[in-house]
Amino acid sequence: MKQVNTETAQSDVKLNILLDLISRINSTLDLDHVLSGVIEGAKTITNSEACTVFLMDKESGEMILTLPTGPLQESLSGKRIPANEGIAGWVAIHGKAQIVNNTEADSRFRGDFKPKEFKTRNMICVPLRNQTGEIIGVLQSINKIDETDFIEDDLPFFQALANQAAIAIDNATLNEDRKNLLSEIHHRVKNNMALISGLMQIQSFSEDNPRVQSKLLDNVVRISTLATVHEFFYSSNSFTSLQFAETLRAVVRNTIQTLEPKAEITAEFECDPVILNINQAIPCSLLISEALINIVKNGFENQQSGTITTRLVENTDEQSILIEIRDNGRSIENQLKPAAGRVPEISLMDTFSGQIDASWNYEEKEKGNLLTITFRKSDKKGGANHSLR
Repeated sequence: MKQVNTETAQSDVKLNILLDLISRINSTLDLDHVLSGVIEGAKTITNSEACTVFLMDKESGEMILTLPTGPLQESLSGKRIPANEGIAGWVAIHGKAQIVNNTEADSRFRGDFKPKEFKTRNMICVPLRNQTGEIIGVLQSINKIDETDFIEDDLPFFQALANQAAIAIDNATLNEDRKNLLSEIHHRVKNNMALISGLMQIQSFSEDNPRVQSKLLDNVVRISTLATVHEFFYSSNSFTSLQFAETLRAVVRNTIQTLEPKAEITAEFECDPVILNINQAIPCSLLISEALINIVKNGFENQQSGTITTRLVENTDEQSILIEIRDNGRSIENQLKPAAGRVPEISLMDTFSGQIDASWNYEEKEKGNLLTITFRKSDKKGGANHSLR
């Protein structure tokens, strides 16, 4: 009776350890962290000297040792073996768990990598199956620390860990693939924007007509603004939002730099740490750059220096955003509010403000000029240009 109680207590301990391990390996999508958790968990649950995860490489038909533990872990990490060799290879091909308590007597054992430094006495080896039942690798524990044999009672807990590990590894691998794909898309978009922007700049330099040259540079600013938002969005590790204060600073500086005004303009900022939905961040950035195109080109014409101060404020109670752009240049109220009709640049400002349901106003103040933009924060879904009109 006492032996039964002892075995039950040991099983309860193993079960608690298993549940804790499963929780930890499923709490991250970082592949290295998942693998590290699986290997340390396997060592704990089997009380073994070393553990290894072999992952299948479908292209080469090999198995890769990933983050092994034990005295040879640094020299073995990343090693490859043919999928049809060794006990691990047999388990991968046949999909059956194996306990081998005398490796030297097993013909499938391919030998140790460095037998003088580490000798394999016994092992427990189980397949890693993902949610579709596909074998993606093998989990292996080597050498009981107390130098006893692995037993059949070790298998249920070890296989349960392997089953959860396979799902976690598969999810982490898919996440790595997704990040690589996003990185590739990001660099392609970034390079294409840079190419188009560069071509327009070259064309503007060779253009004799000042009006055409000015229009080309305006479009370079717009492309630069889109590229800036894209860069910060990609760096935000989010699919929906970004830190807008940093984006705003970059948009203002890039706009001034691209336009290359004759006046030496200093950019100053007073920004709250505002997070914006990407569908508001893009049109808001374009609205700001459009306003700055007019302010820099017309307000600082024939001036030697000037200052543009941008203020970003969030009213968290009302979920509203206020953006103020102050400048000490000449008033351009006549350009922004023409007596008859709307010029294309102002129509664009109305278009971008309409996308985020914003209102904007420009007025001459005692010590300069003030452009204000106000809108309510929103988490609306859809493409960033879904409301373009």
